[in-house]
Amino acid sequence: MYFTPQQLSGGPKYHFKTRMGNWNEDWTAHDFKLKEYMAKKDNDALVITSTQQKFSRSDAQVPHTYRADGTLEYGDSILLKNCLTNGTLVCNMADRVGSSDEAYMVNTRVGEVGAIARSVYIIQRAQRGVLSDNKVRYGDEIRIKSNTYISGKELYLHSCPVSPLAYARFSRNQEVCLHIDPNFNTVWRIMPTPGNGYYNEIVKAGVHVVLEHCGTSQNLSNDKIPYRNDFGDELEVSAKTMATMRKAQMLEKEKTGEKVREGTSKEIGL
Repeated sequence: MYFTPQQLSGGPKYHFKTRMGNWNEDWTAHDFKLKEYMAKKDNDALVITSTQQKFSRSDAQVPHTYRADGTLEYGDSILLKNCLTNGTLVCNMADRVGSSDEAYMVNTRVGEVGAIARSVYIIQRAQRGVLSDNKVRYGDEIRIKSNTYISGKELYLHSCPVSPLAYARFSRNQEVCLHIDPNFNTVWRIMPTPGNGYYNEIVKAGVHVVLEHCGTSQNLSNDKIPYRNDFGDELEVSAKTMATMRKAQMLEKEKTGEKVREGTSKEIGL
């Protein structure tokens, strides 16, 4: 569009209603913008409308499972919280992962989150074969699935080895996201922490556990790495087995009454 000297000198003072300069072109442009706005409004395509819908869907309260004895069963709706950062695992359907066909980013949100659509997940059995009951036990292979309120598709907590295309955005650890394909990269093993449980024991809500990725043997991890998105300041989630600076002892055989893996005796083998 070309502007007349009157428009360039007068700026917003000149309007197409004054019938001066390029008033016909201005009127056509104004009419086009108005029609485009009304069309987007009727189709709920406005940016402010989509933003409101995104927040209302993600923050909507959804039901979660409560059982008096505190035991977990397959099909339960749960929340996952990290003990170090005090962050609750949440998903962001607006943050799509570019390294996969269809995958969405997960983070942790510090503070009281509650049972909302982006924080509630469903425990699904990943092992084949008929088991004695429907209880979740330590050592079981599981899948962690999104609920139906956040998306009409089934999405699974996923991780894969680090590659030039797949890695955590800031820490460069293994990427963790919600993936649409329930392949082996979506299988996790629920493990007890020292002193909080034993293999084949029923898992109870509120107890500290470790989620080990079966494909890479890396644990689900959450460190205090800021990850800012549309929901504010959150923390990055990745897969990495953390260790202290001191010499780590393997306590698995000690808990079962066998010898520890490390020691000075020649009888101890690896």
